[in-house]
Amino acid sequence: MTDRILEITAESKGDRLDKLLAAHLPEISRATLQRLIEEGCITVNGAWVKVSYRTRPGDAIIARIPSEPPPAVTAEPIPLDIVYEDDDLLAINKPAGMVVHPALGHPGGTLVNALLWYAPDVEDDEQPDRPGIVHRLDRDTSGLILLAKTEDVRKALQEAFKERQVKKVYLALVEGHASKE
Repeated sequence: MTDRILEITAESKGDRLDKLLAAHLPEISRATLQRLIEEGCITVNGAWVKVSYRTRPGDAIIARIPSEPPPAVTAEPIPLDIVYEDDDLLAINKPAGMVVHPALGHPGGTLVNALLWYAPDVEDDEQPDRPGIVHRLDRDTSGLILLAKTEDVRKALQEAFKERQVKKVYLALVEGHASKE
């Protein structure tokens, strides 16, 4: 691995972490930087943060950029809970505990591995490790995830998510008494 260390300055206050890194590391795609943040290869002040983290003056960002490409994603016979399917789209009920994309700590057993087994023709030439994926859910979150089976549908859904045309509804179950704080 090649370590790169960045020190955030006052003029960077409020920038999204992924956008700031893309400006400092133009040779690395923003999608790759987002993946590295999600995988924990990039930390702020020694802690893992989300891609959407807003930087603050004095934040110390440590970026550990792998020097070799990650291994190819392989198909695995993992059962999928398919809620809807047609020629263009899959809606899958992702269980809590399942990682969506292969990463350093999760090279297999992911939704992408299962999708490649179930629908091997679904590909994304721009991001081969994300076939059909247009959004994601955190590992510990269960719920519906949409997967595009065609390039046109993938682009249309990505645009809909980007433009916030997709309504997301979250339900949280709490045991005990929730405080107002």
